Amino acid sequence: MAKKVLIGAVSGILLVAAVIGVVGGVMRSQKASSGSGDGGSQLSSSAKYVSTFCQPTQYRDTCERTLSKVSNTTSPNEVIQIAINATKDAIRARFDIPDKILKDIPSLAPNLPQRNLSMLQDALTDCKQLLEDTIDFLDATYALSDNVEDLVLRSNDVVTWMTSMNLQVSSCLDGIEHPAVHQAMIKELGNSTELRSNALSMVAQASKVLQALGIQLNTGADSRRRLLAHEEAVYERDSEGYPTWFTTADRKLLGQEIVTPNVVVAKDGSGTFKTINDALNAMPATYPGRYIIYVKAGIYDEKVLIDKKKTNLFMYGDGSKKTIVTGNANYIAGVKTDQTASFAVQAPGFICKNMGFRNTAGPEGHQAVAFRINADLAVLVRCRFDGYQDTLYVQSGRHFFRNCVVSGTIDFIFGGGATVLQNCLIIVRRPMDNQFSAVTAAAGDLPDENSAIVIHNSRILPDKRLFPDRFTLKTYLGRPWKAYAKTVVMETLIGDLIQPDGWKAWDGEPDHCNTAYYAEFQNRGPGADTRFRVRWPAFRVINRQEAQQFTVSNLLYTPGADWIALSGAPQIKGFRRA
Repeated sequence: MAKKVLIGAVSGILLVAAVIGVVGGVMRSQKASSGSGDGGSQLSSSAKYVSTFCQPTQYRDTCERTLSKVSNTTSPNEVIQIAINATKDAIRARFDIPDKILKDIPSLAPNLPQRNLSMLQDALTDCKQLLEDTIDFLDATYALSDNVEDLVLRSNDVVTWMTSMNLQVSSCLDGIEHPAVHQAMIKELGNSTELRSNALSMVAQASKVLQALGIQLNTGADSRRRLLAHEEAVYERDSEGYPTWFTTADRKLLGQEIVTPNVVVAKDGSGTFKTINDALNAMPATYPGRYIIYVKAGIYDEKVLIDKKKTNLFMYGDGSKKTIVTGNANYIAGVKTDQTASFAVQAPGFICKNMGFRNTAGPEGHQAVAFRINADLAVLVRCRFDGYQDTLYVQSGRHFFRNCVVSGTIDFIFGGGATVLQNCLIIVRRPMDNQFSAVTAAAGDLPDENSAIVIHNSRILPDKRLFPDRFTLKTYLGRPWKAYAKTVVMETLIGDLIQPDGWKAWDGEPDHCNTAYYAEFQNRGPGADTRFRVRWPAFRVINRQEAQQFTVSNLLYTPGADWIALSGAPQIKGFRRA
C-alpha cells in the first residue's frame, strides 16, 4: 500500500488541511429560499450577515466596506472568502514595498553607519519574504472556507495559521529599528493591517457569529464521527495500531529503539556528510514519509536553516551535551535578532531529539538566538538550548518541548508561538552586573491570536554562577513584549531567585500591563508565593477551569490525529495532579 504522509504540504502550511483534520462535511444552515423572494428582504439579510460578521472585529468600518461586495447572499462561506481574498490582495499589492523603501533609505535614513545600514537592508530584504509567506497561511485558511462547519471544527488550526500570518508582518516591523523607516513601512502597509486583524477575528469568532445568525452546525457526535472516519481513512491502522504509512523505522521512532536514518552526519567523515547543511541540501524535494537525519556526536559550528519546503523532518543526535550546533552571531556584531539563530526551522512537522543548540556570544552580545522555530507542529524532546539574551525564539506556530533544558538571561524564551514547555529545566544564568533577567517575553499583537508561552510541570532555577547573586541581580518570570502577550506558569517549581512581584513591565510600554494575559496556577517552591505579585489588570492567579485552556490538549489541539503522540514524545495532556 502506498504510504500516506503525516505532514502533506500543499504550500508547507496546507499540511494540516490536507491530512490531519476534516476534509468535507455538510453545513446545515437556515438558507434563504431560492424562489421568488422579496429583493428587499434579501438585501436586508445580506446587510445582517455583514453587520454580524463585522461585530467582533477591531475595525468595523473597514470590515463593512470590505464586505460591501456581498450581494444577496446568506452564505457565510462567501462572507469569509471575501475577507480572506481582500487581505490577500492587499498584501500582494505591497510585495514591492520593501524594494521601494530600500531605494528611499538615503533620504529616510541619511548618513547611517555601515553596521546600521547593513542591518536595515537585511531587515527590508527579510520583509519581502515574510510578506510573501503570509499568503501561504491565508491559502490554508481559504482551503477550508468552502465548508464553514470544517472551519469551526478546525478552528484551532485556522486561528493558528491566521496568527502566523499576522506574526510574519509583525516580525517584519520588529526588524526595522530606524524610526523613520519603521514609520514608512507602517504607512505603506496601510489598511492591510486592519484587514489582517479583521480576517483573524472573523475566523476566530466564526462559531459565535454563526450562532448569532441562527445557523445550526453539525459539530456534535455526527460530525465527530465524520472526523474520526476521515482520520481512519488517512491513517489506516495495522493490527498493532500503527498508521499503515509508517515504515519500520517510524515504528521504532515511536519507541526508544535506534532508528535507521536516511543519512548520517559526522564531523569525522564516518557518515554520509560532514555537515548538517550538506545533509539538508541533499534532502529530496519530496519524500513519502518522514525523512530522518542522524547527527553524530560533535560540535557543529554552522548556521543551519531548515526551509519551509523540508517538511516532516526528524533529526536526532547522541545527546544534548554530545551533538551540539553552535554559533555566535549577535546583535552587537550587526546581525538582526532573528538572523542570529544558530539553528532555525521554518518547515512544519519538525521533530528533534537528543541535540543541543548554543549561541556563545555571551551577555555582551545582547540579542543572540540559539534556536528559532517559525513553523507549526514542532516537537522537541531531550534537547538543550543555551544562550544568554533571546536564547529560544518561538516565533510562530504550535510547539511542544518535553524534557528539555533552556538557559539564558533576558527574555530567553520569547516569541508569538503557541508553545508548551513541559517537564523542562529552565536555568537562569548570570547576566551582566547592570542587567536583570526575564525568563519569558511573549508576543501577541491581536486579542484573537492563538499565541501563548506555557511553562508546565517544569523547574525554574539559577545556575551556579548566578546563585550567590540571585537576590541582587533581579530575575522575573517574564515581561509582555507585545500588547496581547500571553504567558502561563503552572504546576511548576519556582526557585527563590524570582522577585516577589514576579513580572516586569516592558520598557516604554506600560499599557501592555493592562492588555496582556499573565497567569499562574498551582506552582510550588519558594518563588511561587503570589501574595506580593504585581497588581496589573493583566495578571491573575487562575483556577483549574481557566488553566484548562493552556493545557497541551487545548492550546496545541488539532482535530484528528494526535500529532504529539505520533512523534513518540511523552506528554501530560491535562494536569500533573488530578
